[in-house]
Amino acid sequence: MSRFENSSTVVNLKGDLTLHIEKYLATGSLGAVFQASLYHGAREQTRAVAAKFVHLPDCTTLQTTAVELQQSFLKVSSLHKSLLRCDVFADEQLKGLWIVSDLCYPGNTLLLSKTFGGFTESQIACFVEQVLAVLVSLEEKPSWQGLHCIKGSNILLDRDGLVKVVDYVQHPSIMHLLDNRMNIQRSVVYWSSPESINNQLSTNCSSDDIWALGVWMIELAQGYTPFHSYGPCKVASCLQAGERPQLECPSRYSIHFLDFLHQCLQKNPQLRPSARELLAHPFLSAARKEDISHILQHTLSQDQSNEMRDLYLNKEWIVILSGNKFVPLPYLSVFDVAVEQTKLSHGYE
Repeated sequence: MSRFENSSTVVNLKGDLTLHIEKYLATGSLGAVFQASLYHGAREQTRAVAAKFVHLPDCTTLQTTAVELQQSFLKVSSLHKSLLRCDVFADEQLKGLWIVSDLCYPGNTLLLSKTFGGFTESQIACFVEQVLAVLVSLEEKPSWQGLHCIKGSNILLDRDGLVKVVDYVQHPSIMHLLDNRMNIQRSVVYWSSPESINNQLSTNCSSDDIWALGVWMIELAQGYTPFHSYGPCKVASCLQAGERPQLECPSRYSIHFLDFLHQCLQKNPQLRPSARELLAHPFLSAARKEDISHILQHTLSQDQSNEMRDLYLNKEWIVILSGNKFVPLPYLSVFDVAVEQTKLSHGYE
């Protein structure tokens, strides 16, 4: 019996390359993300992947769009080993695009934080130190315009405890393609700096990333995004009025942690330190790799059996979950999806 015989859905990508959808994971700014297996028939090779489906029913140039996005994604991911490669495929039958990358497990740092009730300061320092190292490397690239994708759902943890970054849809080299071809839900306002919301250009191209890094630290500490109970419009108004993302109980954290966070969330982008300067901050002296070992041990011990699939997941559901329409929560409960994550990603007040 083939290992895929009981799979809910098989998608033909091109040639003998097929995508076997196994489980619904979450909904992002472009569409739904699924756990899947990528099977190359001629080579008889299988790879575990995360597959995002972007529904574009009105797009008449799917193949061209896929090629252009593929080139743009590769241009970004080739800059650093911690940036996951994304491959793009046109799906004429479902009227959309598949964006496929390696499956990182245990994965999404925001959901991991929720699972553990927030990370410790030393664990947060370990994650932040890795992302800062990536930013330092990227800042040295000619004409670097910033990463623009730092948030808990885009920063993943792999089996070796290493941080990986995925989903570069906000990167300037990709955004113009998406603006022209896709209906993007601008839920990224939760991680946006005040000057980017006000359409003001900062002198430091990476200052937006430093602001987003601070918001991500709050996500890691608390297990949820600042302003998570607000819709995007209200969040934008709060940031424009001078409010900053805040920890709910700052007295629980060390002086070094609070100072690091304060530096990242300076309202004036010219006052935010660079990634290289932040690497020298005393807060990061707490970063010790062994502090995340129990996270890996706990999550990797969980059942990752191929039998754990969403039995109700078919091609119709793929389109529904990836669309721009609100999906009633009782239906989403079939897939055991977090209510907060779904509400946030769809951008409702």
